[in-house]
Amino acid sequence: MENKKRKILTLGQILPGIIEGLTRSDIHEQIQLEKIWADIAGDDAAGVVLNGFKDGTVFITVDSAARLYFWKMRRATVLKRFQERRPDVKNIGFKIGKVT
Repeated sequence: MENKKRKILTLGQILPGIIEGLTRSDIHEQIQLEKIWADIAGDDAAGVVLNGFKDGTVFITVDSAARLYFWKMRRATVLKRFQERRPDVKNIGFKIGKVT
């Protein structure tokens, strides 16, 4: 059996690649999604926050079971409004969590 040495990298060697992966377009995409969400949520935005977007799914956190129910009942309408402005949105995921 052959014993291969693994190359160990320092944090200084790893971080530049990670930071490079965090592109400005990701930041602009997040801002755009948050603006769309603010338009959709309107006056009902209290206790709700958009957490991110990955693989066509928008992730939204709500602060209570009542709000979770409210938004799940409006899911189809909200998804349609997202898709009018961002056709790459395929789904919306709601969950209860800490909203700051």
